[in-house]
Amino acid sequence: MRTDEYEISIYREIDVCKRMIIGLKNTLAVIENKHNQSSNIFSKEHESGTDHGCKEDCREWKDNYDALKRWEEKLAQYEKLYRSDKINS
Repeated sequence: MRTDEYEISIYREIDVCKRMIIGLKNTLAVIENKHNQSSNIFSKEHESGTDHGCKEDCREWKDNYDALKRWEEKLAQYEKLYRSDKINS
Protein backbone atom coordinates (compact mmCIF):
# COMPACT_ATOMS: atom_id res chain seq x y z
CA MET A 1 0.00 0.00 0.00
CA ARG A 2 1.37 3.38 -1.00
CA THR A 3 1.21 6.34 1.34
CA ASP A 4 0.53 10.00 0.78
CA GLU A 5 4.25 10.60 1.42
CA TYR A 6 5.08 8.40 -1.56
CA GLU A 7 2.71 10.35 -3.79
CA ILE A 8 4.06 13.68 -2.49
CA SER A 9 7.65 12.56 -3.12
CA ILE A 10 6.91 11.54 -6.70
CA TYR A 11 5.06 14.79 -7.30
CA ARG A 12 8.08 16.73 -5.97
CA GLU A 13 10.35 14.84 -8.36
CA ILE A 14 7.99 15.67 -11.22
CA ASP A 15 8.18 19.34 -10.25
CA VAL A 16 12.00 19.25 -10.14
CA CYS A 17 12.09 17.64 -13.58
CA LYS A 18 9.73 20.22 -15.04
CA ARG A 19 11.78 23.09 -13.62
CA MET A 20 15.02 21.64 -14.98
CA ILE A 21 13.43 21.11 -18.39
CA ILE A 22 12.22 24.72 -18.50
CA GLY A 23 15.67 26.00 -17.57
CA LEU A 24 17.41 23.83 -20.14
CA LYS A 25 14.93 24.81 -22.86
CA ASN A 26 15.55 28.49 -22.07
CA THR A 27 19.32 27.99 -22.24
CA LEU A 28 19.02 26.09 -25.50
CA ALA A 29 16.75 28.76 -27.00
CA VAL A 30 19.48 31.36 -26.53
CA ILE A 31 22.04 29.17 -28.31
CA GLU A 32 19.56 28.19 -31.03
CA ASN A 33 18.78 31.85 -31.72
CA LYS A 34 22.48 32.72 -31.80
CA HIS A 35 23.19 30.01 -34.38
CA ASN A 36 19.79 30.07 -36.12
CA GLN A 37 19.37 26.31 -35.80
CA SER A 38 17.29 23.94 -33.68
CA SER A 39 19.00 21.78 -31.09
CA ASN A 40 17.56 18.64 -32.66
CA ILE A 41 19.17 19.39 -36.03
CA PHE A 42 22.40 20.52 -34.36
CA SER A 43 22.59 17.27 -32.39
CA LYS A 44 22.06 15.10 -35.46
CA GLU A 45 24.69 17.02 -37.43
CA HIS A 46 27.09 17.00 -34.47
CA GLU A 47 26.71 13.21 -34.19
CA SER A 48 27.60 12.87 -37.88
CA GLY A 49 30.76 14.94 -37.36
CA THR A 50 29.64 18.22 -38.90
CA ASP A 51 31.80 21.12 -37.75
CA HIS A 52 29.52 24.02 -36.90
CA GLY A 53 32.29 26.53 -36.33
CA CYS A 54 30.91 27.18 -32.85
CA LYS A 55 33.76 25.82 -30.76
CA GLU A 56 32.81 27.72 -27.61
CA ASP A 57 29.08 26.95 -27.81
CA CYS A 58 29.13 23.45 -29.30
CA ARG A 59 30.12 21.65 -26.12
CA GLU A 60 27.63 23.60 -24.00
CA TRP A 61 24.94 23.10 -26.65
CA LYS A 62 25.49 19.34 -26.82
CA ASP A 63 25.73 18.95 -23.03
CA ASN A 64 22.53 20.93 -22.43
CA TYR A 65 20.66 19.10 -25.19
CA ASP A 66 21.73 15.72 -23.79
CA ALA A 67 20.75 16.83 -20.29
CA LEU A 68 17.34 17.94 -21.58
CA LYS A 69 16.72 14.49 -23.07
CA ARG A 70 17.72 12.80 -19.79
CA TRP A 71 15.43 15.08 -17.74
CA GLU A 72 12.55 14.46 -20.16
CA GLU A 73 13.06 10.71 -19.73
CA LYS A 74 13.09 11.07 -15.94
CA LEU A 75 9.92 13.15 -16.10
CA ALA A 76 8.18 10.49 -18.19
CA GLN A 77 9.21 7.80 -15.71
CA TYR A 78 7.98 9.77 -12.69
CA GLU A 79 4.71 10.65 -14.41
CA LYS A 80 4.19 6.98 -15.22
CA LEU A 81 4.78 6.09 -11.55
CA TYR A 82 2.43 8.84 -10.44
CA ARG A 83 -0.32 7.67 -12.82
CA SER A 84 0.10 4.01 -11.88
CA ASP A 85 -0.13 4.94 -8.21
CA LYS A 86 -3.37 6.83 -8.89
CA ILE A 87 -4.80 3.89 -10.84
CA ASN A 88 -3.82 1.32 -8.21
CA SER A 89 -5.12 3.34 -5.26
